[in-house]
Amino acid sequence: MFKIHRSYLVALDKIDQLDLKNNQVFIEGNVCLVSRKMKSKLLEEMNRIR
Repeated sequence: MFKIHRSYLVALDKIDQLDLKNNQVFIEGNVCLVSRKMKSKLLEEMNRIR
């Protein structure tokens, strides 16, 4: 589990698509916001697990 925003905690393996230009993550048809602060940490974690 990874905290991408103060309101969202997501499982990295469930992420379908990243739209970092608009600070969004798509999970099973749902859109979650990614904070600017956590965007770089999210990319690091995504690269680490894949």
